[in-house]
Amino acid sequence: MSSQPFFQLRPELQLQERDSQAGTSFTDDIEIVSSASASASASTSASASASQEPYTGLPQQDIVASKHGAATLTLTLTENERYLVERLPVPNIFDQIDQQQQQSPSMVNATIDTQTSPGSNKVLINDNKTLFIWTLPSNHQQQSYANGFSSDEENNHITKISLHDNYDDTTTNNVDQQTDNCFPICQLTWPITIDPSTQSFVNNNDINSGILIYYPSNDILTYYQDIESIDNLKLSNNLKSSLSLYQSIKLGLNKSENEKIKLILNTEPSGIIISTSLNNVFFITLRDSMGKSNLKIKQKLYHQNFRSKTNFILSHILPKSLLNFSLNRNLTNNIVSLKNGPILGRGERLFYMTTSMGHFQSWKLQNSLSLHSIKIVDVNIYDDILNSLQDLYPFANGTLRILDSHPINITSDDNNTNTMVQMLLSSIYNYETNETYYILSTIIINIITNEVTIFSTYRLNTYTSTLSEDFKYKFPKNIYSNQNETANNNNNNNNNNNVISIMISFPNAIVLTQISSKLDPSFTLKRKWEDIISLNDQNINIWGVPSLDNNGKDLYVLTKKFGIIKIHLKEENIEAINDNISFIKSHIDQAIYFTNSNSIDTIQFNLPNDITINTSKDNIESIESDLLTSMNEILFPQDNKFIPTSSSSSYSSLDTQQQDNNNNNNNRFLLLNLQIRLNYYKNLLDFTQINFNDKISQKVKFTLISNYETLNCSLHLMKFLYQDDKNRKYLQQQWIKYLNSQNENEYNLLINKIDQFPKIFINFIYALLFATQQVQQKQEQNFMNNSSIANLLITTIYHSVLEEGENEVKLTQFNMDSNNDQSILPLPWFINIKLLKSINEILFNLKFSYDAEYTDLQQEQQQQEENLKDLSLSLVKTLYYTFNKLKNWVMIDPTERITLEKVFELNEIYSSNHLNWNHILCQLNENIESLKITEYYTDLESLIETLSSSKTKILDIDQLYMKYLTKFAYPFAKTLFLYLINNRELETLYSSPLTNTHTEEAQLFLTSYKDYLQQFFYQMKKDNKFGNVSWIHDVLTNNYKDAMVTLNTISKPNELLDTNTLHLNIAKLSGMVDASNDDSIEIDELNYNNNNNNNNNNNHVHNENMETLNEIQNKLDLIDGMKDIIDGIKTNRYKLNDKFINTELNKPYFQKLLSILQNDNKTIEFNELIEMYSMLNSWQSIYFGMRLLAFSSAVYYVDFESKTILESMLWRRCILLNSVDEFIQSEEKGILIISPFIIYYKNILKMNYIIIKISIHHI
Repeated sequence: MSSQPFFQLRPELQLQERDSQAGTSFTDDIEIVSSASASASASTSASASASQEPYTGLPQQDIVASKHGAATLTLTLTENERYLVERLPVPNIFDQIDQQQQQSPSMVNATIDTQTSPGSNKVLINDNKTLFIWTLPSNHQQQSYANGFSSDEENNHITKISLHDNYDDTTTNNVDQQTDNCFPICQLTWPITIDPSTQSFVNNNDINSGILIYYPSNDILTYYQDIESIDNLKLSNNLKSSLSLYQSIKLGLNKSENEKIKLILNTEPSGIIISTSLNNVFFITLRDSMGKSNLKIKQKLYHQNFRSKTNFILSHILPKSLLNFSLNRNLTNNIVSLKNGPILGRGERLFYMTTSMGHFQSWKLQNSLSLHSIKIVDVNIYDDILNSLQDLYPFANGTLRILDSHPINITSDDNNTNTMVQMLLSSIYNYETNETYYILSTIIINIITNEVTIFSTYRLNTYTSTLSEDFKYKFPKNIYSNQNETANNNNNNNNNNNVISIMISFPNAIVLTQISSKLDPSFTLKRKWEDIISLNDQNINIWGVPSLDNNGKDLYVLTKKFGIIKIHLKEENIEAINDNISFIKSHIDQAIYFTNSNSIDTIQFNLPNDITINTSKDNIESIESDLLTSMNEILFPQDNKFIPTSSSSSYSSLDTQQQDNNNNNNNRFLLLNLQIRLNYYKNLLDFTQINFNDKISQKVKFTLISNYETLNCSLHLMKFLYQDDKNRKYLQQQWIKYLNSQNENEYNLLINKIDQFPKIFINFIYALLFATQQVQQKQEQNFMNNSSIANLLITTIYHSVLEEGENEVKLTQFNMDSNNDQSILPLPWFINIKLLKSINEILFNLKFSYDAEYTDLQQEQQQQEENLKDLSLSLVKTLYYTFNKLKNWVMIDPTERITLEKVFELNEIYSSNHLNWNHILCQLNENIESLKITEYYTDLESLIETLSSSKTKILDIDQLYMKYLTKFAYPFAKTLFLYLINNRELETLYSSPLTNTHTEEAQLFLTSYKDYLQQFFYQMKKDNKFGNVSWIHDVLTNNYKDAMVTLNTISKPNELLDTNTLHLNIAKLSGMVDASNDDSIEIDELNYNNNNNNNNNNNHVHNENMETLNEIQNKLDLIDGMKDIIDGIKTNRYKLNDKFINTELNKPYFQKLLSILQNDNKTIEFNELIEMYSMLNSWQSIYFGMRLLAFSSAVYYVDFESKTILESMLWRRCILLNSVDEFIQSEEKGILIISPFIIYYKNILKMNYIIIKISIHHI
């Protein structure tokens, strides 16, 4: 059993990382790594991990992955209407490279060559020791690899080349020492076989690409005509005999400046372009114009020997801090972009180069021995871009840096062939926000006049992170478009789309946007579509620079841990969806349907921190609408492609026998469907909490959580009902029976009408309880049936709704504290009269049926008692949470909500039962749990009752009293006092409930306890409550005056005669003691003055007490009169006057009053006593009536008119005591009649004399 009264957060399921067989070890020799071994390793991993893969609802793929990404099937990571992100199958080469990196850490160069291989893309990965090359499977091959890495026998291997070997005689012999500090650069080249007429590849898969390897350690560039020639070197075992298969040249770089190659660009059929760390650019030919191998540095195209005018000005006008920033980022004129243009003819191709300071050149490359390359364009675009930005972004001046450029095939209306269009990516830095803004600029360059025109400028909105120095040399790079770069020829424009997709790669993200495919001025005014694919930068380590396929739609990203990630653009419907899809909605859906163990480590679905969400009302409402739309697509999945559904009509059309035969399948389907939807719904909640928790309204969060609780409850209900348990078979039957009575079935309810589930479920529980009670009225109470119903309620309400919904999601995840709910929120669906009545009822049914059944069976009784404890505890927690939720909801708007009929009924349930809930727990020896629950929910009344019943069960009960008094202060003390008073534990009330009062802590407790008791009685006196006990506290605290006043106040008619007598006598004594403590009063004024006709005492007291004492004395006189009547009638001293015996004043009135005095021993009203005296047959009774009327009428607030009536009544009845004739004839009788009045007036004169004497004394 849980020891916590509130709902504990359950631990999240931990995804286990799959391990695979380690890859083969490195060797220094060249070898062919067979895919068979990779497949065997992958198969082992598959069998080990298949059972661990949780079902996510996505189409299942037999993914075989090693620890670092080796897989045999394509895996979809995410997808929307615009793009598809996949993880491609890769060999376990990544594990091998990672192992070598751990042994000898060094840099890694990696790329996917999409341009040089005929009909296929090749992957190159090398560190400073080894180069790996393999062919990337084509699209149709990526879908099935059951028996190996590739189905193509030619590509069914990985070429492994040792970079230790150096075949140039001029190379330094100590290669090993240099290898650890050097980083070879490898680049594929075109195959030797090309069509001499078209300068394009021969379509023959048997041919092989060549390769260039640059060794920085010795400045050697080596060219192999084809990869097989390297294998031939290995096979021949005679290096000298194979020298004809390769060529090497020494580049002659500036070693004094430690100049190294940074970039190699394949510009075939012309040759290759290399740029160096000193920003020199060389054109190197591989072949002559006849196609014969000819490795040669033909021309130096660019060397940095200038600074732009802008740089010079900046260095003089910027402050030092800004100048340092500019020097680091801008004033170094680095080469940032080398890009190919279209092939112009035999051995000719365009080439574009851009520097960070905006120097742009375009060259016509020629591999002819007699012709030099021609510079077509040579402009500086830095100032043009700066001028286009600095009006809107003044901080661009001094922070602008060109990052990359890309040729774009855009046509204009005049179809001008003398212009070229480039897309430039630049960055500017905002010091105030510490953000970097990335700018896309479309520029038009006139190749005749070298004039530059800025056509459009667009700032990226989804990425603003500042790049660290580690990424400067490679990111952000390559503005990829969906155009084939070899077709970027204005004369061969086949682009029919109105837009061109652009992809910009950053270290941890790919940003996608669009530009117009035509020079349309209106496009710059349109809202640009922009999206971002964020990689998990904690897990992703990108190798190399992403590569774009020849089709212009597939971008390949090579990563260390997760292999190859492919981003595919869906160009077929790009225009149709351009304005119809929401960026937020797209990312919500991706997070929902693709957050699983396969993609969560790769793709970051949460919105990047760089994105600033517009918090305007319209935008927030749009986000809320997207969230609710995604929610409904999960709740009602009829058209949801990610959630399996079946036909409702086919289900409902089955006859009864067929339904029985298919029940198991239907139930399994519903369970699967609900589990999938619940998993997706959790993803929705996670995404909402992380990205929008502080932005969306409480109402939307309430709706999301409420529907989650509904979905979770329905899943738990189905799981519970369809477990193989004989006791649950009855509940299952009742469930189906109830659905049939509502003309409903499970499929329709759970798939199409999930919003109606709460109402149907609650009514089912209510009907179930009623039906069970009907059965049990005819039979004995059945504890097992009640246990099953209790288990059902605990599973569906306590666990699925309260624990997993309210506690884990609402309170913990969304931090929606119950006390902070806004007034617009309704009551949750589970706070329902029928449901809470059912839970309350089953709790008592459990206890009653247990007590009735288990009396003699000791062993079975012990087992069931533990079961009863668990069930009762969970039910009590459920009841307390729901009623506490109701209380908090009412307190938000008590004036309106407290009057609701539903609230009134629920409060009645709580007030009538909450003490009994804890009585049950205490009877089950769960006193500690009861204390925890009542403490947590501040049910002080139950808390104190549990404490009182736990004195013999809890050893440190005193500590608990001290703890609760410290925690709850006066409210706890007040409730404790009320409990002690109601249970007549007055001795404990006036001392304390502690058993040991000798400790220091106990003394502190007693101090607070007495102060609170004083405060309690003070408040009670103001409210005229508990005077029958507060006077004792007054006496004990020597507050005699208050005791006198209180006792006098509580002595009222209709109280017991003896009680009133006691209270009034104590009041009289208290008043006298209080007067004796007053030094201003003489002692002789307190002496009793006895009167022969009266046993009552009159005290000379202080003016403040005199009135109260007189009132007390008068009340005592009144009680004496009542006792006098009782005694007189009992001793026949008084009898009812004969004149009243046969009148209505006898039985209906006199006898009723007499019964109250004699039988009930209670006091009667003042006027009733006067009337009783007047009806007796004794002149003394007339006298007592007159005296009481004269001296005590003021005490009982008898008004003048009533007093006059009573006096008249006494006179009349006095005269009528005897007949008139007897009065005239007998002088004695006349004397008898007059005697009461003589005595009456004599006492009046004596009382007035006493009053005058006391008054003169105090003048």
